Amino acid sequence: MDLHSALVSHSKEIDETLSHFFDTQEKEASAIDQYLVQSVQLMRTFSLRGGKSIRSFLTRTAYDMAQGKKHEGLSQALASVELHHKHILILDDISDRDETRYGGPTLEYA
Repeated sequence: MDLHSALVSHSKEIDETLSHFFDTQEKEASAIDQYLVQSVQLMRTFSLRGGKSIRSFLTRTAYDMAQGKKHEGLSQALASVELHHKHILILDDISDRDETRYGGPTLEYA
């Protein structure tokens, strides 16, 4: 598999894992407050709007190079790397007063 195909496949897997995570979070939030549901929906939209998932791809590559075993929780761990990166981007957008990211409004302007 070439690098581009590997990145596309990896990104799809991470997006599916994140989508499942946000589904669960939205269900839990709906039992608490509608504003919390809106927050989860905003994070879902922002997190799944774009990006190449390079950091989690490199994390997976390092794991594979260290002869890591197939593990059921690996996708969740890699998705957490992506969520951490999205958090850093949100902070960067706020500090730089950016209005767009990945072709849409930043979280601050959503």
